[in-house]
Amino acid sequence: MYRAWYHYVLVRTFGDCYYVDKVLGTSDKNVLYGPRQDRDLVMDKVLEDINFAVANINQNAGSRVAVNAMVAQAIKSEICLYEGTFCKYRVAADGQKAPDATRASRFLTEAKTASQAIMENPMYEVSSSYRAIYNSDDLSSGVASKEMILYKKYVYSTLAHSLIDYTCGSTQQNGLTKDAFDAYLFTDGQCLA
Repeated sequence: MYRAWYHYVLVRTFGDCYYVDKVLGTSDKNVLYGPRQDRDLVMDKVLEDINFAVANINQNAGSRVAVNAMVAQAIKSEICLYEGTFCKYRVAADGQKAPDATRASRFLTEAKTASQAIMENPMYEVSSSYRAIYNSDDLSSGVASKEMILYKKYVYSTLAHSLIDYTCGSTQQNGLTKDAFDAYLFTDGQCLA
């Protein structure tokens, strides 16, 4: 799962990159200094990796603080949604390949399947209160707990975090961060991010 995620980040950032599926030594100069591989080939390997993770990670979704199959499904959904839309809308004039509807359909179908697996799991449901999620001190209980797939459990005076209120010097703030707001799609299918 992690190898899939890191290669996905590399492809998103740099485009073509080199897919590595083994531990490299200093004598592996052909890989270390080798040419980049086609991004489509790398993303096919990423899909193989994430599918393996979904099938082989602990299926117990009872824990929301440990990686399990639902976390892998969520990661798969993001990866496949990105790749599917990229392949559908890429433009040869931008230095990319021409759009590939077959490839786009395959990845978008995988994204839909992964998302459906999470939505059909009775442990999860969309919360009716953004405030409860973004201003909660404890994501393990209350309204926020049903929406969390994976979160970090904070322990008072041991493992803590700063709150959004500390980022604003003049007022107490409640609600979404600007980055979170910008990431939401509008009704016209656009987003600010």
